[in-house]
Amino acid sequence: MTTTNPKNHSRRVYIQLCVRRASSGFTDMQQLICRLLAFLNVIISTMLIISRPGLAEKIRLSVADWPPYYYKTHPADGEHAKIINQLFKQVGLEVEYVWYDDWKAAFNTAKAGRHHGTPSWRCNSERAKYFSFTLPIFNDPYVFFHLADTPFNWDRYSQLKAWEPIGVTASYFYGDDFHQVVAQDRIYLHQVRIDVLMFRLLLRGRIQLALMTRDNGQSLMRRALTQQQQAKITYHPTPVTYSISHILFSKQWLGYQELVESINQQITQSKDLFPEDIQAIQQQWQGCK
Repeated sequence: MTTTNPKNHSRRVYIQLCVRRASSGFTDMQQLICRLLAFLNVIISTMLIISRPGLAEKIRLSVADWPPYYYKTHPADGEHAKIINQLFKQVGLEVEYVWYDDWKAAFNTAKAGRHHGTPSWRCNSERAKYFSFTLPIFNDPYVFFHLADTPFNWDRYSQLKAWEPIGVTASYFYGDDFHQVVAQDRIYLHQVRIDVLMFRLLLRGRIQLALMTRDNGQSLMRRALTQQQQAKITYHPTPVTYSISHILFSKQWLGYQELVESINQQITQSKDLFPEDIQAIQQQWQGCK
């Protein structure tokens, strides 16, 4: 965690005490002074967040272990983390990853304003109520993993009812088309807290399909399964959807919009970080609605 500057900490403690006491016995002038101090403290804190190194506090992003994108044991090595770290470095900011056991907790704590934001989430209208989105920066295909001896084939959503229950991860959004078909056809989804649990369910015959990004699934298999278990699982090459994802910044933080604009400007200037497909998506992006 970021080391707290003692002077900043003392200032915040004094102001908190001042505001608390203002409602019990202070004169009108003393109450006004306390509230002005509180307002100035917010302004100073916001300026620290968006200032250059030496003055800047770390930008805290809540995450969970999600190989190959984020590794708790090697935070700088994840594929998504590398790009995020470079973007923030180029605008003079440092990232601090705050780790949770699952992405649902990472999302909810950022939503509550405990951290500045959380990365690698897709856009949807519900999330847009609480977060401001950067330009798209990642584009990862979701596929169905299944047992190798299961003759699974598909090319349209209407076929999926026959393959329930389908394993998914709680709090993930798989695109409007997928969720509409699930609701329309009443497809049973078996939700798990973390992705790797879906492979255990597959091997036990508890689910028929496991929906996750191709790279994440292959990475988890290598890390969590024996070679014998790995040989029993494969995936269908047809993408279910593409996870076009962003960094989300909580609207509870003053200065969030300026931070998004700064990161977006750097994204447009960093074409070397992004393949052509995501650059095309960035150019067409019209905001999260």
